[in-house]
Amino acid sequence: MSKRQKISFQTINCGKVSPIDGNQFTASSHRIKNAMAVVVRDYKKLEATSRIDARKLVLNA
Repeated sequence: MSKRQKISFQTINCGKVSPIDGNQFTASSHRIKNAMAVVVRDYKKLEATSRIDARKLVLNA
């Protein structure tokens, strides 16, 4: 029979976690924002095309 043990993240991560420097965090956020801008732009283009195609289908029905 097993017993449940209370786990604390503080004890699990002891010595394994280091704080992130503000400059590194800012640089990482900037890289992510730039990479996601391309993805969002492509998504918006595809969504607009899809809406146009849907309107054509409704008009032709």
